[in-house]
Amino acid sequence: MALRRAVFFLICLAYGLLFTATVWAATYTNGLRIDRAADDWTAPPTADSVKNPVPMSSASISDGQGLFTQNCVACHGADGAGDGPTASFLSPTPANLTTADFWKQSDGTIFWKITNGNSPMPSFAGSMTDTQRWDVINYLHHAFEPK
Repeated sequence: MALRRAVFFLICLAYGLLFTATVWAATYTNGLRIDRAADDWTAPPTADSVKNPVPMSSASISDGQGLFTQNCVACHGADGAGDGPTASFLSPTPANLTTADFWKQSDGTIFWKITNGNSPMPSFAGSMTDTQRWDVINYLHHAFEPK
């Protein structure tokens, strides 16, 4: 069991380092930091009406948690506060997923943002299926939505 945990930790660490390098490359061009305002990222109006087709279930939440750990913790942090180990290198800083402002967005808008990305956040359209992205959203509701 200890070996399995150590292997899991090393895999997560490798993904985190790879993700950090990818984010750094997306944030800097020719050594110059690319800055933009954190609040200028708006999904198209059609995204707002898209409903989550994946039912909230323990399986979906569990799958979403694994995907969040693998793909999102480096920037958003384990507690979703936008304070992951790479956050201080990013501009704008990652969203705090625990705030009421974040949760004013519809699931469709969050799905659109995860799908399309906006530097420094990468697009996950090619690395996660639609179902996996909805699983992440179900996990976000479970773990971070203010009660």
